[in-house]
Amino acid sequence: MLFDRLRQGRNERKLASLEVKLNRSLTAVNASISKLNKKYSELEMKGKELFERCVQALSTGDEEHAKIYADEIIALRRLAKIIMSKLILLEQVKVRLETVMELTEVLGLLSSLRGVVQVVARELSSVTPDVSVVLNQLSEDLESLVVTTSAAVPTPEPQHLNVDGEAEEVLEMAKRLAAERVRMSFPDVPVISDREKAVYELISSLGDSGALDIQQLSKVLGLTEDEVEEVLESLANKGLIELSYA
Repeated sequence: MLFDRLRQGRNERKLASLEVKLNRSLTAVNASISKLNKKYSELEMKGKELFERCVQALSTGDEEHAKIYADEIIALRRLAKIIMSKLILLEQVKVRLETVMELTEVLGLLSSLRGVVQVVARELSSVTPDVSVVLNQLSEDLESLVVTTSAAVPTPEPQHLNVDGEAEEVLEMAKRLAAERVRMSFPDVPVISDREKAVYELISSLGDSGALDIQQLSKVLGLTEDEVEEVLESLANKGLIELSYA
């Protein structure tokens, strides 16, 4: 009887320690999510600024600077995709941590969670080193949690987990979602074809002479009227001209 009470008290202390570590880990993940959200917002704002500069450069015929801005946008987009994929992974980590806090008997979640955290920490090391440090500490805490819960909470049968495989699967899912979100956040870099360039230069040479004469543009450029209208629509979509219909 005394031995049972001692064992129960020891298990309760271990579970209390588990709760403290889980809360600390969840706080660290939330802080990391906040940092990455802020960084992504900064990249998004910078991308929009560069896009406006690119369009402005194209509208004045400054293709050299337009290309420089376009290259910077492409580089920003790559970085944003990395940030977003890691942000999605951290959101997965957060959900799993909250699940572990609610269901401490599901010990297998801790091992799979640690695998995901290790992958995220490794990939963030060159992007946001401070977040990577936090996640490495979280990984160590999770390893300790696995030991604690294994002793404190009995399980019917141990489950076989392919931790590496699950982590890679979550990583691939995050990359796919990140690509879609970044595509929606960062506009495509405007590229002008030779036909669009010819139409744009002709329009610019006419100055503010009023309404465009589609038939006249067609004859000068050697294009059909439908082709001219198509090019004008494309230039308008890229922000290089404004079309108004009477």
